[in-house]
Amino acid sequence: MSSLPRTHRMDAKATVSNIKGRLTDRWAVFRAQSVYFQLKTLVLLLYGTVVAVTLLWAPPKSVAKNNIGANILVLEGDLVVGRYFIVQNDSRSHWRNVTFEIDAGYTVLVDLVPAGDKVTLYVKDFRKKVIRTRRGREIAKSVPAPADTLVTFLRVSTSEGDALQPIAPTAAATP
Repeated sequence: MSSLPRTHRMDAKATVSNIKGRLTDRWAVFRAQSVYFQLKTLVLLLYGTVVAVTLLWAPPKSVAKNNIGANILVLEGDLVVGRYFIVQNDSRSHWRNVTFEIDAGYTVLVDLVPAGDKVTLYVKDFRKKVIRTRRGREIAKSVPAPADTLVTFLRVSTSEGDALQPIAPTAAATP
């Protein structure tokens, strides 16, 4: 026995019958059209099916990955400032424990980026911990990224997820 009351089952049957009648009417109108119209419709439906199956089966693989709603803008700047990045948190949640990383392990750590806020990062802001040995002792030192560092990606890692933005080389860096 069905758990629905009798009136609901009757309404459902009436709705199904109504939809079936409409589809039958539409099919009759379609069959009354010319052969050329029917072939054109068939070709468009097949094309749409092929596109849908292709996208579902083999979705386009992009190098860019963005799970956190980051909007990353790369600007070239000038000779003094150099290349810089504007990263905006377009999500509705705050980013906590944020790490911005470029090539060769240079990073910038930020505790919190509130939702809707922007962070401007210059290449010189990125730092890397280097261990140097002096007189038999290892000394840890944080060094900034050189202004002419070739940057090919910017990764934003948070406790909520990651964003990876590939960066095209500058006109000055290409031969």
